[in-house]
Amino acid sequence: MDYNTDFKIRINPKNLGVTKNFETTIKACNGDIVFICDQDDIWLENKVERIIKIFENNKEVDVIFTNAYLVNNQLTKFKDTLWDTIKFNPERSKKNGEDLFSIFLNRNIATGATMAFRKSFVEKILPMPEEWIHDGWIAITALLEKKLYAYPEKLILYRQHLHNVIGAKNEGILTKVRKYLGQPDKITHDNYNKFKRYESVIEYISNNSIDVTTTEINNIKQCVKFWEDKCGIVTRSKLKSIINIMGHVKKGHYNQFATGYRAVIKDVFNLLKV
Repeated sequence: MDYNTDFKIRINPKNLGVTKNFETTIKACNGDIVFICDQDDIWLENKVERIIKIFENNKEVDVIFTNAYLVNNQLTKFKDTLWDTIKFNPERSKKNGEDLFSIFLNRNIATGATMAFRKSFVEKILPMPEEWIHDGWIAITALLEKKLYAYPEKLILYRQHLHNVIGAKNEGILTKVRKYLGQPDKITHDNYNKFKRYESVIEYISNNSIDVTTTEINNIKQCVKFWEDKCGIVTRSKLKSIINIMGHVKKGHYNQFATGYRAVIKDVFNLLKV
């Protein structure tokens, strides 16, 4: 396949941040299919042909994300793939009765470096809420619109190194502990961001008259309430916060919307630090 090699470099007048930088760049794209290529990853030779073929054969699909090989700076493949690292297995999820919507309320599984979407879908994703990273917002809007397709083939070499802004980090136990038991101010900020993210999903559903089931809308409302409550963990009294945490544990929300017992330990630890 022949490719147009007419590259254009755009320089923003100021630092827009990751999400708004992608937004302005996506607006400037004029091809029928937009591929995100934002890092020093390597595309396999058949990537474009495979993705375009899926779009041609599936008119109902507007956004695609794929699996990837994880490699180091020397392009040596790791044992685990991208989907292994983020614990996404479509076949296993289907057997367990776990749908994509439930997974996205827990974590983003669509990595931008693997994504492609129709230009005609861009109007659905703009403007991007600043609390979201671009790939998560593109994926969840496509999911709500029933236009998202998870393609299991590995079509890129996804390079992992210290300078990734976001990546599939296989971190050691000490790094994970430091990450989970962080500074209360940062944790409150992160919780607020997630609260605003999922609140924006409810707004999108309302503004676009999205057809969702009663279970789905109840789950997203519970997700918003969960992150809203987590925002106040270090500002409420310790007793009220403990009662609040245990309430969400009892309802299963820490497993449903966060990282289970690890998130509980993190919240209790940071509550006691204050």
